Amino acid sequence: MRNYRWVSQWGWRGPRGSGLRCAIHWGNNSTIGKRFFDKLINFQVLLFFLLIASSSVAVEKYNRDKFGRWNDLDGNCLNTRHELLKKHSTIPIILREDGCLVKFGRWIDLYTGDVFINARNVDIDHLVPLKFAWDHGAVEWSQKKMRSFYNNPMNLFVVGREINREKSAFGPLDWLPPSNSFKCSYIIKFLLISNSYGLNFTKKRTIAYNNLKNEVCEQ
Repeated sequence: MRNYRWVSQWGWRGPRGSGLRCAIHWGNNSTIGKRFFDKLINFQVLLFFLLIASSSVAVEKYNRDKFGRWNDLDGNCLNTRHELLKKHSTIPIILREDGCLVKFGRWIDLYTGDVFINARNVDIDHLVPLKFAWDHGAVEWSQKKMRSFYNNPMNLFVVGREINREKSAFGPLDWLPPSNSFKCSYIIKFLLISNSYGLNFTKKRTIAYNNLKNEVCEQ
């Protein structure tokens, strides 16, 4: 019977057919080598799981619910959405029977210039999108700061539902409103709000935003 021995191999091998090979071999009687190899394997397995755990903690998945909901600070049963619809309507609004919901008015979408009468056809858009903010530092904010951002009227605009979905979570480098008359204001407001909340931009992105602002606002 062939005399088998325990052999472990650790190293590298060159291209097929080259014959190049670098390895360490331990015989069956080499308890030191076997123990070293076993510990090495255990360490590599442990390191693998630690890397998985650390990556899952470092990158938290976007969660819109953490920003909270519309507020009703004055207790008049009109939340942030309906307060804005009331404020920005160019004609007197029509409320639901209980007075807690805006049904009709007249709103001009600054992104497109379109006019809407039925409140069901408009959204309240976060000019600096929630996910954009999340990806640039909001993930580390306190709950209070997230809720403040969500309900901040400086960052909220009455817009058509379709254009809001087209805009999605893009920033100015990837999306600008179709209305030329609002493009410059859009970029300036975006940067002011982002800076006021301390969103994190790389130096390269900051330069790109400033170049875009100069290009659009000088037209």
